[in-house]
Amino acid sequence: MDDYNNIYIETDRTHQERMQAANIRRISHSQDAKLSVAFWNCNGWYVTKETDDSRTLRENILTSLNFDIVGISESHLRDEQTIDLNGYKWIGNNRKTISTNAWRGSGGVGFLIKNNVFNNFDVNILDRNRDDILWIYLQCKYDQDVKFYFCVCYLQPERSCRGNIAQEFYDSLLSQIYLYSTGVPIFLCGDFNGRSGLQQDFDDTLDMVLPRQPIDETKNAFGDYLLDFLRDAKCCMLNDKMAKPININKANFTQLKAIKKIGETRALAIIAKREEEGLLNLDNLKEISEAPQSLWTALLNEKIICFEDPEESDEGQEVLKNTIESLRHKILSKQEQIEQMKEMIKSQNEEIKDIHEYSKKIQTQLQQKETLLKVEKVIAEKEEKSSPVQLLKGKYNANDHKHSDYGGPTAPKMSTYDGRNDWRPYYLQFSTIADRCKWQSEQRLYKLIECLRDKALKF
Repeated sequence: MDDYNNIYIETDRTHQERMQAANIRRISHSQDAKLSVAFWNCNGWYVTKETDDSRTLRENILTSLNFDIVGISESHLRDEQTIDLNGYKWIGNNRKTISTNAWRGSGGVGFLIKNNVFNNFDVNILDRNRDDILWIYLQCKYDQDVKFYFCVCYLQPERSCRGNIAQEFYDSLLSQIYLYSTGVPIFLCGDFNGRSGLQQDFDDTLDMVLPRQPIDETKNAFGDYLLDFLRDAKCCMLNDKMAKPININKANFTQLKAIKKIGETRALAIIAKREEEGLLNLDNLKEISEAPQSLWTALLNEKIICFEDPEESDEGQEVLKNTIESLRHKILSKQEQIEQMKEMIKSQNEEIKDIHEYSKKIQTQLQQKETLLKVEKVIAEKEEKSSPVQLLKGKYNANDHKHSDYGGPTAPKMSTYDGRNDWRPYYLQFSTIADRCKWQSEQRLYKLIECLRDKALKF
């Protein structure tokens, strides 16, 4: 072995790039520095205006999953709103152009980052100049050359009222990837509203990645946009990758090489062993000298590899079916409860409205009654001084009236009274004018007779 101490493998990577790769490997081997990353379209953190139940549900889900970093799309936050989740810090990019009548925002993306991540990394915003795209970077506190870029984004559906902006969106995202992918690992997540069916997301003549095993065979136009973008950006989907354990007895070279800690040399050794033995088992793998025996046991325990395709039993299918049916009934039950609650609230609002209208009506009647009592009081006081009935019962001499002296100011034109309505308001008005004009009893009677009409004269 001493003869090979001074042999080096040529590489086109610079010394800085090799050191950076070594530091990344060193950090990734540290248990404390491993990061679990997820993405979720939460469809609005605050779903309804009336209750916090939806927010509480989302908090419980994320807390139980316990990821280190969670990309969130469609946060539906407005202005400077944030997500407050215990144990996490929110870094977001809320959509700036939203309807002024909306009580909550639309779109919006961000990251929830667990607090202990900040023990090993400095986290900063890299780019959030465009709505629904956010870039951040994590920089190791112990080695400034070790960085990770994370991007979360959201592309509205192709039939959105905001229009089809797919081409513009992917052009912006692709230019950002070209700008930031300078030897720094990138994790891109988001909801692209694209369905690619069974189409592969890479060029199998150039890229050495595992093929997808999709369960959704539906395609749409945005799926084609997404596939074109992935090929241009030299990225691939993680969805449906390694969805099932790799069957050692069926996997091709590309699939074997992509298994954790296998690589090209061990992949070739597995193929050679398979040609020699036929169907392999655990003992056969342990005979491969290129890998430690403990490796195969670990891969089996982690369900990364298997020796035959797992067959789902009828019993398992029945359990899954029953579970789905149970969840469906629970969801329907919740929806019925929500509808009943809405009807109850609507009924209560109508009752409150009726009570309010009745209260206004009673208040109006009370005010009218109060006014009438005041009028009756004033009339009673004036009747004590001069009662029209008493005046009418007395004797009236027209000649005395003609020669009497009117000492007060000129009287205004008097309104008439025909006896059809309550006489008290009219008499209050008449008495007020008579007092101002300083009429004597005879003058009051004369003027009153002049103003009476129809039934009012029959007394």
